[in-house]
Amino acid sequence: MKFNHFVSPFIYLLVFATFIFFLVGCASQSMPTGGLKDITPPKLLSTYPNDQSTNFNGNMIILEFDEDITTQRLQEELQISPFIDGTYKSIVKKNTLTLKFDKPFEPNTTYTFSFGKGVVDFNEKNVPKNIKLAFSTGDKIDSLLITGTISSLMRGNKLENAMVGLYAYNDAEADSFDITNRRPLYFSLTDSVGRYAIENIKSGKYKVYALAEPKDKRDYVYNKNTELIGFYEEPLQIGTSYSGVDFKVIRYDILPFRMSGARQRAQYFEIKFNKNIADYTIKYQDEDKNVDYDTLFYPVIQDEYINFYNRNMNTEDSIPAIMSFTDSIGNTIDTTLTIQFGKVRKPRESPFTIREEPTSNTAILPTKELDLKLFFNKPVVTMQYDSIVIGFKGDSIGTLTTAADWEFNKNRTEVSFIKKIELSTDKEEAFQLQIRPNTFISVENDTLKDSKNLSYSQGEESSYGVISGQVLGKYDNFIIEVLGDKGKVEQTIQNQRKYRFKNLSPGKKTMRAFIDTNGNGKWDNGDFEKRILPEPVIHLERELELKANWEFEDVDIDLGN
Repeated sequence: MKFNHFVSPFIYLLVFATFIFFLVGCASQSMPTGGLKDITPPKLLSTYPNDQSTNFNGNMIILEFDEDITTQRLQEELQISPFIDGTYKSIVKKNTLTLKFDKPFEPNTTYTFSFGKGVVDFNEKNVPKNIKLAFSTGDKIDSLLITGTISSLMRGNKLENAMVGLYAYNDAEADSFDITNRRPLYFSLTDSVGRYAIENIKSGKYKVYALAEPKDKRDYVYNKNTELIGFYEEPLQIGTSYSGVDFKVIRYDILPFRMSGARQRAQYFEIKFNKNIADYTIKYQDEDKNVDYDTLFYPVIQDEYINFYNRNMNTEDSIPAIMSFTDSIGNTIDTTLTIQFGKVRKPRESPFTIREEPTSNTAILPTKELDLKLFFNKPVVTMQYDSIVIGFKGDSIGTLTTAADWEFNKNRTEVSFIKKIELSTDKEEAFQLQIRPNTFISVENDTLKDSKNLSYSQGEESSYGVISGQVLGKYDNFIIEVLGDKGKVEQTIQNQRKYRFKNLSPGKKTMRAFIDTNGNGKWDNGDFEKRILPEPVIHLERELELKANWEFEDVDIDLGN
């Protein structure tokens, strides 16, 4: 008994310690680290209404998944075709998504819901593929289907998030309702490789359009002059399903040309239009009266603006003029305006700048002469021709240029060096121009205070590459272009069955062919308003990585039959 009486407290202490250890161990437990990442997307278990069900008359749609979900950009990702009249509210509760609509669905209509990437699992944001639901408010499911692709006509690349839309065609209202003033009845957006599919279409006659618009400004309506569009010339009678209904979209300049303002702004008189100006003519009404127009200098086009410069900013002046302006498609505006200059309190600052083309130290293509131009951001009043020294590297004495070596454009913002120069392939004998300070004085009486040194030599043929091949197909009138990696046209050949592009700079090249179907010697881009499609454009399906002193042979282009 004494032994037991002595040992009992020790046992209690041991049991107590064991209990505390166990308790602490339990308190410090945490979720295990590591392990496999969940890459399994949610699985759709059921829907209300059931997929492909008929005679649905509710205003609520429910989707149940096998795990907790959430939504991301649902308003953007969810495509409901046909478009609904009204809005909806989305509610997520654990593994269920509910959509409540504020207006009833149209009777006897089949609806298709495509959720895109709008539904994801709660933890890892895995996206289930092809979550779609179709049901009808009538007694049958419309089952017709149209599939195809959308690509850029000019670039050839397939377009993602472009739309194909169907518009119910009514002969009595043929020109009243279409993509320019309302959203389509049925529609689909393209996937990452430019494919689309419009499902559950009701048989009928439709206008068909393709539209590529900025994702952040998408309204499913064609905003003229800013978006790419394609179309079928005639309405399409859909009585069966179609595949391969492909579209090539292009930007049309179809906005009416109009003047939106004319006023003095700081030291300029500014005329503004709603689109870019391609050309203009100006005649002053009292031009034949020997009036001194020193105060009114050359007008300068800057996109949709034309600015007139007043040589003396403190002199008021008023001069009537007859003007004609033209846009890129030949629309003209004829007007008579009085160009007025008042006193300028605070002139707008605009430093005088110059740039050359081609850039100095750029090798000139073999067999090509130097075609040098100098560009200014404002008109040049005075040029000191004898302040420019020309010569070849290594010469001890250069030559001063004269007025005969240069030629200005009509508004004196560009001057061309027109003297014929024979260039050397040796960079140590490069042709050089030294433009001394104060050579040019602008209309605003500022000048370029720093000298500018330009240098040019002839490129050697071994530094360039060649692409050659044949043009196949029935068309005899065509234009073939080679484009650089930034889409700039480098060389062009017209109506040559066996072609050869020489002296191409190394780098990535693409090629395209414009088919001149009407034989007028140029490519015509069609007319959207008259439903005339552009003439076809064929793109070489592969990209060519051209190297120096290398030739790609047998690069054939098939224009088709």
